[in-house]
Amino acid sequence: MVLIDGFNAFFQPHTRLLTESKARVKPEQVTLTDPFLSITRNDWHNGVCVVTIDQMVAEFKDKTKNYLNVSDAADASQTPISVIDSRECFEHLDPFVPVHVVSYDEAEYYSCIQYYLDRKWIQTTESGFDDELKMLSCQNPYQLMQLSRRQSSTEDDNV
Repeated sequence: MVLIDGFNAFFQPHTRLLTESKARVKPEQVTLTDPFLSITRNDWHNGVCVVTIDQMVAEFKDKTKNYLNVSDAADASQTPISVIDSRECFEHLDPFVPVHVVSYDEAEYYSCIQYYLDRKWIQTTESGFDDELKMLSCQNPYQLMQLSRRQSSTEDDNV
């Protein structure tokens, strides 16, 4: 069994890494890229590759590159194809079996809020803040993280 988080990062135009001269590093320049791509080929038996496609990686995509088209923008955020943004990535994962990850239930949501409070990622604890975040995020893990990140950076700016 092979597990890789943020697999779509291997198919982006650049990474977050910088050279000594502050130039962005391409994924193919990173030594670990080739072994991870090799192990996820579909040419072996009696095993499984589980990869996650990370929306945060997709935020750094190159706007000039030709990505797969998703017809309905409203549904685009809910489809795996909207995050697997290059044909090369999608074809590398063939056969691709998407797994829908549901939003947090009540216990998971409040556990996550408590974790963010413990880590001081959420510092404003006015009455009803958790209900407000619950409404704004629709109990979606990614949206909750984004809202907490924005709140934390806003508080840092105000200090």
